[in-house]
Amino acid sequence: MSIDAVATRDDLLRALGDAAGRFGSVEVVDTLDSTNTELLRRGAEQPDRSLLVALEQSAGRGRQGREWQMPVGGQLALSLAVSSQRPLSDWQGLPLGVGVAVADALHRLGPLDLRLKWPNDLLLGDAKLGGILLESRLPPAASRETGLLLVIGIGINRELPAATSLDQPVADLAGVLGERTPSLAQLAAAVGEAVLEAVDRHALEGLAAALPRFQQLDALRGRAIRIHDANGGQRDGVALGVADDGSLRVRVDGVEQQLLSADVSVRVN
Repeated sequence: MSIDAVATRDDLLRALGDAAGRFGSVEVVDTLDSTNTELLRRGAEQPDRSLLVALEQSAGRGRQGREWQMPVGGQLALSLAVSSQRPLSDWQGLPLGVGVAVADALHRLGPLDLRLKWPNDLLLGDAKLGGILLESRLPPAASRETGLLLVIGIGINRELPAATSLDQPVADLAGVLGERTPSLAQLAAAVGEAVLEAVDRHALEGLAAALPRFQQLDALRGRAIRIHDANGGQRDGVALGVADDGSLRVRVDGVEQQLLSADVSVRVN
């Protein structure tokens, strides 16, 4: 069945109902390079809380520049642009809060064994269901009128082709929910609202609001992991949970360390 951007937007607005008014704009496009890239390009010219969904991405990406390809309609590709007059440091740990909110929204769809892998992966069991990518753009030094632009991107596997092959196990909603799998518009509505709620909650309470729930969903805590450093180095350790600032606590060679998401990636051994 073909998927049309205009019809999908109409369905999305219906699924959002009164919540549609919380967004500065709601847009669905057939194809573009990346929803995050497009909202970053638009910058301060777009309304605050602009929601963008693409039926197809030609250059979707994840953390550290990894490519994120998707078949038309098989994955949700959604980004939200948020303007803020607060410093970037105030938004530290936001991807963890977004992960919690999205996981809880997905839990309401059906019996899903959802967990969160620090810092930004949604898992079904030990297989990747989706990911979160937070990017930002600072205002020009000479401008005080435009604030910080945050773009929060979400990718979720809705229904992948049987032949999908990546460098790690992957899962989709259809494989568990079957006929109960939400349409792309229904999924976008649930996820879009969840992201917006996570942003508002973080603005009021910071990361502390999400940490207890993240700990319940933590897929790494107590497990042996391999740490891949940005410079190509590797080391083994044990994940101990997430610190108050959102960094990952690990024990390496008997010594506890705290890792920042910008510096490393981790895999379960």
